[in-house]
This record gives sequence, structure tokens and C-alpha cells, in this order.
Amino acid sequence: MNVATTGSAMPTHTAEKLDTERDAITHFIQMVGETAIPVDPVAFINLYVSLKSKPLAILTGTARSGKTEAVGRLAQFLTDGDPIRSQMMNGHAWWAQNTHDVAFFIEAQARFNTAKMLAVIEEAWQPNNTNRVFVACLTHMSPTEVISFFSELAFQLQHGQIMRLPRAHLTEPIPYPPNLLLIGTMDTSHFDWSDEALLSKTTLIQWPGGEIKRSTQPDWETIPLRETHFLDSLIRTEAAARLKLCHILGSEQPVLLPLHLVERVLIGQEIRLPGSVKGETLIYIANAWSKTGVGLFSQGTSNNFTIALDMAIVQILFPRISAKIRDNPTLRRRLQEALSEFPKAVEVLESLN
Repeated sequence: MNVATTGSAMPTHTAEKLDTERDAITHFIQMVGETAIPVDPVAFINLYVSLKSKPLAILTGTARSGKTEAVGRLAQFLTDGDPIRSQMMNGHAWWAQNTHDVAFFIEAQARFNTAKMLAVIEEAWQPNNTNRVFVACLTHMSPTEVISFFSELAFQLQHGQIMRLPRAHLTEPIPYPPNLLLIGTMDTSHFDWSDEALLSKTTLIQWPGGEIKRSTQPDWETIPLRETHFLDSLIRTEAAARLKLCHILGSEQPVLLPLHLVERVLIGQEIRLPGSVKGETLIYIANAWSKTGVGLFSQGTSNNFTIALDMAIVQILFPRISAKIRDNPTLRRRLQEALSEFPKAVEVLESLN
């Protein structure tokens, strides 16, 4: 099966197009290449597309693999280098391990992070800031921060507003700013977290970077302001995603067919996916094109589609069933057969043993 051409005829043109959003990302990746961060263009574009699709993201990977640095560079890019709108915080007080009162400092760090988050939320809602991107990042988190900041926040975001943050209960609910992105990083190579509330608003990204040897700072002054293009182009609803995919692909069916095949395999193993998976996948795929319809991974429509769907399967589908895949070699083998045309998905399946 060639998923890139199943259903309605899919355009396959590869002619270069001028596009503000794609040009900005290309420029950004070139500048990152001048630093010590190992550059994987697909990884950076995936992070960008993921943040267009959901307001929360968690990057996992081994220590010194470039996760925090990557987030910091992208935050600089999205906020035009404004330090007020790009807040990097210690997610967990690992630094307190050798102090006389570890519990006290962990509590103090959590309270500090909550105060920072509330300040960023307030600032992001200011009338003169609603069209400007704000980024908050909790670096080197422990599972405690995943639960207290991400899972609980994601649960509240399902209702569009928040009432509490760690160590803080608000007197009345407040809406979460659509221009605020919350990103976390964790030093771990395995992250099995099937909490549906978390996954509904959070993209789990396995960062592929290699070890950083040195540190340099590129001239970010040369990057034009791109945050307006980011906010204007992001899609967060299934209805909007379907409309965009119908315009680009002719139908959403090319996206859904591989999911239907996977669903059959899972049903055969008495496993059912949450109904939200299809919608989340459609949203991610739609965000893999710019507002004007230019592919962000590749300008070739077919190639851009295949890369984007491969990443969506890994980050949206697999986190829901990774534990079951590890425990069921038959399921893993059948999924490999169903997804044989998606190299990243096959690679991840091979690692789940």
C-alpha cells in the first residue's frame, strides 16, 4: 500500500515556493547549525509543528543530548529573542541534593515555578501581547513535575481554563492564553506515560540529538520577527484541520487509512484506541503545512505527508499503547507489518521490546 497516494489523488509537485513560515524555519535551522547543538532538521521541524498542534510538549532523551538547548533556541526564535517572553526554569531542584534540607528547596523551587507561570499567564493576556508568543520551559523535570504541571494542567485545558497550579489554587478559573507554550525536558530514554488527560494536550517527543561539545551563540538579531506567522498558521481544532487537508490532499482519507489499518490490528488484540487519536493526528498533519499550503518537512506534498504522518504515529498513537506493545510480541510484529512504509514508526516499534 502506498499511503501517500491512497484515496483522492495527492499532488506530488516539488517546485520551490516562496513562503514566509517555511523560509523562517529554514533560516532558523541554518543558524542552529552554527551552534554546538547537533542539527536534525526533521526533529526541529517536528518540535515546531507539535507546538502548533498542542500547547504543551515534553522532550525526553539522554542527558546532554541537546533538549534544553533546542527548546531555548526555538523559544528565542518564536519570541524574537525577547527574554521576558521566553522563561527557562529549573523543573526540579536537583541542585539541592547535597544541601541540608532537600525537601525545603524542592518545595521552594516548585513555588517559584508556579509564581513564574502565573506571571507569564498574566503577561500573555495583556492586550498588547495577545499576538505575541510566550514560552515557558521547565528543564530537567522529575516525574513529579510531569504530574503537577503537565498532567493536571492538561486535564484543566480540556475545559479551556485553569483553576490551579502546583501550590496555588485560584479564587476563580482563568482562560489559558492560546499564545503561551509550555515545554518540559526530562533526562530519560524511556517515557511510558499513557495518561489520557496528559496526552490530549501534550506532545511527547523523543529527542534524537547527540552530545553537545561546546556552546556558541548565533546572531539572533538577523532573524526577522516570525511569531505572528506562527500564531496565524496554527490549527487546534479537528474541523479546521479537515478543511485544510481537503484543500491540500483532496481529502483526509490518506491520513485516516493507516490509522484504520492499525485499529484493525489493535481490535484483533482486544485493544481500543481513544476516539481523540484520529482528531489529534489530523491536526498535527494539517499543521505540517504552512498557512499558504507549503510543506514544512518537505515542499513535495507526498513526501511532506509521509514524514508528518510518521511523526504523528510515533507521538500520538504509540504513547497510548507502548506498554501493551512491549508486553505483546505478536502485536508488535503486526504493527510493523501495517506500518512498514513509515521508517520512524518501525524504528520505535523495534525499540519496544
